[in-house]
Amino acid sequence: MGTVLVTGGAGFLGKYIARSLADAGDKVLITYRRSFSTPRLLADIMESKVKAVRCDVTDLPELVRVIRDHGVDSIVHAANISNYEAPIYTCLQTNIAGTINVLEAAAIGSVKKVTYISSSSIATSHGPDGSATEVESESVNIVSPPVGVVSPSKKVGEVMSLYYGATFGFQVAIVRPGLIYGPYGEGGVRNLKELREVMEGVTAGKPVNLPDIGKDDPVGLVYVRDVGACTALVHRAPKNQHRVYYIAEDKPSSWKEIEAIVKESVPGAKITFGKSSQPARNRALPEKLNMLSEFGFKPKYGIREGLRELIEWYQSGRP
Repeated sequence: MGTVLVTGGAGFLGKYIARSLADAGDKVLITYRRSFSTPRLLADIMESKVKAVRCDVTDLPELVRVIRDHGVDSIVHAANISNYEAPIYTCLQTNIAGTINVLEAAAIGSVKKVTYISSSSIATSHGPDGSATEVESESVNIVSPPVGVVSPSKKVGEVMSLYYGATFGFQVAIVRPGLIYGPYGEGGVRNLKELREVMEGVTAGKPVNLPDIGKDDPVGLVYVRDVGACTALVHRAPKNQHRVYYIAEDKPSSWKEIEAIVKESVPGAKITFGKSSQPARNRALPEKLNMLSEFGFKPKYGIREGLRELIEWYQSGRP
């Protein structure tokens, strides 16, 4: 049995993907860029089922060497910059040039499959009035105007992944998760600073004010454990029925719902909201979970279960 390389496997999402793959019986190799300390989530299986190697996706010769030396026969490409405030050049160097390096190394190393971690945000089309429509489909067409540089870089990654797969004969699957949250990394939240503010405030006994958020504003969260588990299913499939898989809630939660759940776990929590600053948002719902039905997959964590676990992690000191 070959080894699954998880680029960015020491990162927030990457370690959950690595855990799910290892629990399913795969040998897993995770990458890190600079220093490395064993993630708490992987501590009990490190070395026995999961190994770590220093490797930067912007270094093609290094990627080729890692694939060759460790017997890698498939890749989950999760290394990326997802911070919408990151410098444009830095983001594109990692998200586009780095992805092309991974694909080129996969071709050189005769890798059988690449699963590319994209984002559900790339399927959002913005109208001239700022309104947004989420189009749930397998389309990789670029909609415009984009918001920030991360989504366009993910689109390019999808297009190049499919192109390389078709040209060099390896399988490609694309995973598009929503806003990811959960314990063990990045304050428990990726790209949603308001939820991080809520967690940090209420668990410290401080009031939280969200002046730019309305109570009825929607937020499409997805729990990190579900994303890791689903990605492993998509990657391990001998043959995927689809090329794009969404991982997100059927129906977005509202901040009002989030507030109620937080107050169940933290009685006396004080959260105040302002008026909605978000434009109208439409959803062309959803083929997305139907795409996952080929695996019999259903998210295990609803918003209530996920937030409760996240709050417990904050209350324990975020180990």
